[in-house]
Amino acid sequence: MSASATAVCDAPQAATRRGQAIALLDAALVEAALARNPAAQAVDVIDLHLGFVQPGGAGLHAEGQVTGGGRSVCFCEAELRDAAGQLVARAMATLRYRAA
Repeated sequence: MSASATAVCDAPQAATRRGQAIALLDAALVEAALARNPAAQAVDVIDLHLGFVQPGGAGLHAEGQVTGGGRSVCFCEAELRDAAGQLVARAMATLRYRAA
C-alpha cells in the first residue's frame, strides 16, 4: 500500500529547500507505513538513508511505499519529484510500529 505527501516548496535558500525535501520524504515514509498497519498509532524511524539526485524545481511531491516488513517493523522507500516530474531525491527507511 502506498501513501503520499505533497507541498509546494518555493524557498529561496538551498538549506531551507533541503530541509523541506527531507521533511516531505519523511512524511511520505511514515504515511506509507501507517497505511499498511492502521492499528499502529505511530512509528519510530530506526534507520533512514537519503540520496539527492539533482536540485528540484517548484512544487515538490513525495510518494512513499512499503517494500516489506512484519508485525513490528516496516521497510519503506520514497521518491521526491518536482512539478516537472524530475527525480530530486530518494529515501529508504526502516520503521518500527508503536502504540500510542
